[in-house]
Amino acid sequence: MKSKWSAAEFKSVVDGYVARGVNRDLAVRTYTTRLLGSDPALVLHGGGNTSVKTLWRDLDGSEVPVLCVKGSGWDMGTIEPQGLPAVQLEPLKALTRFKTLSDDDMVMLQRRLLMDPTAPNPSVEAVLHAVMPFRHVDHTHANAIVSLTNQPHGEDLIRELYPDAIVVPYVMPGFDLAKVCDAAMQAEPDGKGMILLKHGIFTWSDDPREAYEAMIAMIALAEARLDRGRAQPFTGVSLPKSILTPAEVAPILRGAIAIPTAVEGEPKRFILEHRATPAVMHLCNAANAADLVSRGNATPEHVLRIKRKGVALAAPTDSAAFAAEVKAAVAAYAADYTEYFNRNNARVGGIKHMLDPMPRVFYVAGVGLFAAAASAKEARAAADVAEATVEVITRATGIDAFEALPETDLFDIEYWSLEQAKMAGAKEKPLSRKVAVVTGAASGLGLAVAEALRAEGAEVAAFPDATDTIAEQLQQTGCDPMAWSVTFKNGAGENGTGWANMAAKVACP
Repeated sequence: MKSKWSAAEFKSVVDGYVARGVNRDLAVRTYTTRLLGSDPALVLHGGGNTSVKTLWRDLDGSEVPVLCVKGSGWDMGTIEPQGLPAVQLEPLKALTRFKTLSDDDMVMLQRRLLMDPTAPNPSVEAVLHAVMPFRHVDHTHANAIVSLTNQPHGEDLIRELYPDAIVVPYVMPGFDLAKVCDAAMQAEPDGKGMILLKHGIFTWSDDPREAYEAMIAMIALAEARLDRGRAQPFTGVSLPKSILTPAEVAPILRGAIAIPTAVEGEPKRFILEHRATPAVMHLCNAANAADLVSRGNATPEHVLRIKRKGVALAAPTDSAAFAAEVKAAVAAYAADYTEYFNRNNARVGGIKHMLDPMPRVFYVAGVGLFAAAASAKEARAAADVAEATVEVITRATGIDAFEALPETDLFDIEYWSLEQAKMAGAKEKPLSRKVAVVTGAASGLGLAVAEALRAEGAEVAAFPDATDTIAEQLQQTGCDPMAWSVTFKNGAGENGTGWANMAAKVACP
C-alpha cells in the first residue's frame, strides 16, 4: 500500500471549502478522510472513522474547543464537512469519568454536546477519539491488519511486527472500548499507533499528513508480512466439465431465500450481486469451503451485511438437482440461525427479536459468490464485504488459519440496540425488492415508465440494448447515475449473470 497524498488535490479541496466558509481544520479533515475512505482495502460502506480537534466559533463570537468526528450514516469515501459534526471536546472527554454508561445514554449525552443540534449522531467511538491527545485521529478496518489479527497466534504476529504499537484485545465498540483504550494509552503514552485485535487500527498525529501516512506505512508492513505466506492456500475440488451459468444459478438462489408474507404470492424477495474474481473462485472451489465460510466475519460489523456465516454449495450441473440442494441448504441455515439466536438471546435476557434467518452470501463452486440484499445498491455493498472476507480468510490461511470472533461477540453486534434502531427507522418503498422489465425504455413513454418504477423502489431492467442513450437521458432528468440497474441483452446481462443478478450498469443504486 502506498500513500495517495496529493499536494495539489489537498490545496484544491481545502481552499475550496475554506472559500465557502468551512473551518480550515474541518476542510483538511474532509480531504484526509476521503483519502482513507476511497480505498476498499481500508474501509467499506460506512466503516471506520476519523476526527480532528479544533476551535469552533460560536454565534456569540467565542471559540469553543470541539471534536469534529465522523457522523453516523456517512461514508468516509464521499464525506462532506457536515458529515463530521462538531462536539464540545472537554465535556465529551469527561464522559470517561462514568464507571459505566449504556449505549443509549452515551448517544444521548453526545447529542447534547453537538454544536449544531440538527447534525448527525457522532460516531459511537467519539469518546475514544476525544481522549486521544492528538489533533488528527484515523481509524480503519484494514484487511491486512485483520488478516494478521484473525489467527490463533494473531497477537504474537502483531507484537512482533509492531513492537512500539499499543495492542488492545477485542472489546465491543462504544463506551467500554473508549475506557479500555484510554487506560492502554495512559500505560503506554509513547505508543506508535494502536491495533485493536480482530477489529482494526488507529493512527494519529497533530499533523494530518503524518497521521494518514502512518496508517499507510503500518498497513504496508502488514501486507509485506502477509506476502510471505502462501498466496493460494486452499486445495481445490475437481470441477465437472458442464456447470450451470450464473444466469441459471441466480434465480434459484433468489427464489430459495424469498421470505413468505401474509400476502400469498408476494414474498419478500432479495436482489443478488454476483462476483467471480480469481480470489473468490479460489475459495469457492476449495475442498473445505463449507468450513471456511462458516467461521465468522473479518471484522465484527460485517455481520450486519452478510450475517455470521455463508453457505457453500457444490458446482451445479442440473437445475432441478441444484434447486433441491439449495432448498435443503437454506432450511439447514435457517434452523442453525434460529438456534444461534435462541441461545444468545437467552444469554442477554431474552430481550431481542429475531431478524430473518436467511443467508446473505452463497459461495458456489465453479460459479462464484452471490450476495443478497434488499436493493441492488445494498447487494453490491454486501458483495464488497464478502470479497473482503474472502481476502482475509485467504491471507490468514496463507500464514496459519482464519479465526474469527466467537459467536457471542458477533451476536452482540448484530443485535446491538444502536444498529437495531437504524434498521427500524429504514422505510422501504412499495416496489422495493421487485425487478421490473421495461421495453422501449430508451425514450418517451418507456423511459417515463422506467423512471416511475424506479421512483417507487423497483430495480429496473431496460430493453432494448440502449445503455448509453438511457444513461444520458436519465442523467439529464437529474437521476443519480448510479440509481438504475443494468440494461440487458436478450434477457441476460453483458456479464452473463441474468436479470435476477441485477449487476448495475446503467446507473442508479
